[in-house]
Amino acid sequence: MFEKIKEMSGKRLGWAISSTSPEELSNSMLANNNGGGLNLNALSYRSSSKLLRQVLMKGYKVKRILLDQLGPPALHIKMMKEQCGSLMPDDIDIRSESKADDKYPVVSAASIVAKVSRDL
Repeated sequence: MFEKIKEMSGKRLGWAISSTSPEELSNSMLANNNGGGLNLNALSYRSSSKLLRQVLMKGYKVKRILLDQLGPPALHIKMMKEQCGSLMPDDIDIRSESKADDKYPVVSAASIVAKVSRDL
């Protein structure tokens, strides 16, 4: 399946990857900031919003964001909006849903890319 996704890259689909090393995870979680460090959800919010900011800064017109649920959906959406700040269009449709990778092919593709990249 990853090979099919790669064939679509640049035509109908694109992606970016953000990796976090074990050292960065550990250091972020043990840091003396944010009430004793960041939890995995906060680190995931930070990573995904960083990728989204990169996309928005390149000038792509994003109409909808589909997120695989990470914590309470309202908080997930709020964190994405806050961390993207003024780059985030006001009229954007953001959805955070449980099992989004089962419901939306594009989220399934993102999950495959993430897993293959992680395992390289």
